[in-house]
Formats: sequence, C-alpha cells, structure tokens
Amino acid sequence: MNYKKSNKNSRKVNLVQIRLFFNKIEWVIKGINWLIFTSLFGLLQLLVIFFWTLLRNKPFPLNQILADGSILFFACAIVASVIIDYGLSDKDFKSYLGNLFVFFFALIIIFSSSLIYGLCLDSGQEISEEVLTLSHQVILFSAMSFATTLKLNYYFKLKEGSSNGKFEFEERKVKKEALLTVENPE
Repeated sequence: MNYKKSNKNSRKVNLVQIRLFFNKIEWVIKGINWLIFTSLFGLLQLLVIFFWTLLRNKPFPLNQILADGSILFFACAIVASVIIDYGLSDKDFKSYLGNLFVFFFALIIIFSSSLIYGLCLDSGQEISEEVLTLSHQVILFSAMSFATTLKLNYYFKLKEGSSNGKFEFEERKVKKEALLTVENPE
C-alpha cells in the first residue's frame, strides 16, 4: 500500500517537472509552430501544382515556377512581415547595432530576390536550372532562418516579459505542491 502511494507521488512529481519544463520552452514550440504553419500555407500553391502535375502524369514545371518568382515573392513577404512585427513590437530587445543588422540582412534578402527575378524576366539572359535552383534555395533558406530567428527572439521576450509575475508564481505553486505531495503521501 505504501509503495503504491509513493509511486503515485513520484508520478505527480514527474508530471510537475514535465509541466515546468514545457512552460520554460513554450517560446521554442511557438517559434517552430510559426515556421511550420507559415511554410505550409505560404508554399501551399506549390504543393497543389506538384500534386496536380502528378495526377495528370506530366513533369513538374520547376523551371517555370522558379522563373515565375513565386518562391522569391514568398521569401520577400515573410521577411517584410517579420520586419514589420519587429519594428512595431513594444518589447525591449532592440539595440542600435541589432536594428542595423536586422534591417541590413532583410535588405540583402529583398535585393537578392529582386536581382534573381529581374534576371529571370530579362529575355536576353539565359540562366541555367542549377543556378536558378540554388539561388532560390539559398534565398528561401536565408529568409526562413532569418524570420524564424526573429520570431523566436520575439516569443522569448514575450515569455520573459510575462514570466516576471505569472510564471514565477505558477512555478512556486507547482514546486510547493510537489513538495507537499512528497512530504505528506496521504
């Protein structure tokens, strides 16, 4: 009987520790969810085109899609969206050098996207599929990494700002409950 109570108490303590752990990394989970859903909905048109070409037994028009610039537009839209969030945020995580780096990196992504798209539009320029694919991959990866890093930073600062009261109170309450459970197994 006593073994069952101590086993039940240790399970309670373990659940409390797991809950505390997930409260501490909630900002990471939010950032990863943001990345997944933004990518999924932003690139949904490409998935539809891919499955449509499979159903029709036709080759996937990668060259046409790359030359069309939809991936570059997506990268620019993500960067612009995150920059607006960053600029309008009231969280105190900005410094002069930080702002300079953020806006400079965003401009690099937007200008490189515009350059590649301009080369695709120029009828006199012939760009190989390998160069076009690689440039799109680099720009998309850079844009998504940049945006995810800023979002993670934002979610961390939100958690940090709200945790001063609510989270610390919750953590103390849960720890106290765990200690009472261990001390008084009844």
